[in-house]
Amino acid sequence: MSISDFDDDEEIERLEILRSEPLSFRWRFANRDVVQALGLPTGSKQKYETAAERIAAIAYKVRRLDPSREISLGRSKTDYVGMQRYQGEDFTFNAVMWAVDALQGAGLITEKRASPGSRGWRSTIQATDTLANLIEAAEPQKIALVYDPIETIRLRDKNRRLVEYRETEFTRAARRRAESINEMTRSAALGLSTGKALADGVYSCTTDEGRELVADLSRKEYHRVFNRDFSKGGRFYGVGWHSLPSEIRAAMTIDGEPVEETDYPALHAVLLYAHIGRAIPPDPFNLADWPRPIVKRAFYTMLNADSRQDAQGAVRLAIILSLIHI
Repeated sequence: MSISDFDDDEEIERLEILRSEPLSFRWRFANRDVVQALGLPTGSKQKYETAAERIAAIAYKVRRLDPSREISLGRSKTDYVGMQRYQGEDFTFNAVMWAVDALQGAGLITEKRASPGSRGWRSTIQATDTLANLIEAAEPQKIALVYDPIETIRLRDKNRRLVEYRETEFTRAARRRAESINEMTRSAALGLSTGKALADGVYSCTTDEGRELVADLSRKEYHRVFNRDFSKGGRFYGVGWHSLPSEIRAAMTIDGEPVEETDYPALHAVLLYAHIGRAIPPDPFNLADWPRPIVKRAFYTMLNADSRQDAQGAVRLAIILSLIHI
């Protein structure tokens, strides 16, 4: 399943019920020997071959974290217009279509195509056993994937889609700031004091509720997301530990030392209650007959939506997706 409107790490992290991950050229293999072992198809242009490598990398990355998860991609030329800032110059319609068809022909991925005109739904791909076996045979001890955010300053339009923007002193300064933070995080050795190491920065672990998951700490680079213009948003996203359960984050180590996380529960609700001079309930998101995650999402949606209609639409979508998940 895929929803075409969600092409942003923030939404993927906040809505785990979305089972597909948007296609991205932000992952590559650290070891060129792995690429050669795959025997990837060769094309008439270098960008075609780069596209095949990047798609193979993300396909394997997603399979390693969750074998049931799919990668969504658009088969319309409009899906690739203006995306080179965020995905690199090789992220073009022709390159992606050639690479997907070539990789499928070589038996390295499978594709489920959406019917033409299927509004809101996209085609999906998955890595095959052949792709995984070739990679693991080439580098059985440590399969390293490198994450490159490409663009650390991202701007979304009112439909939450990434859009091109004009460079200003603010965007240049914001990028320098993000890159200085990423330089620091890249230099840190991140680990987990629980679970089993599967590969470089990747661990298999179990939550307090007994749910098995794979924690990927190899993605250490942040990016900032702004909404509509650079006066709105600007929060940092992208690192692998953002979407982990709190008990797993508490087991992280930095350069071998344990971490401590300071949390401010329901901070926006606390500020709003204080603004009107009312005492906040023990859990402001606990409403009878409603799942807490839906209540929490509705609260923050209403806080940030431009209109009642926009808020209702976003909350309605969250409810529908939760029912699909069930």
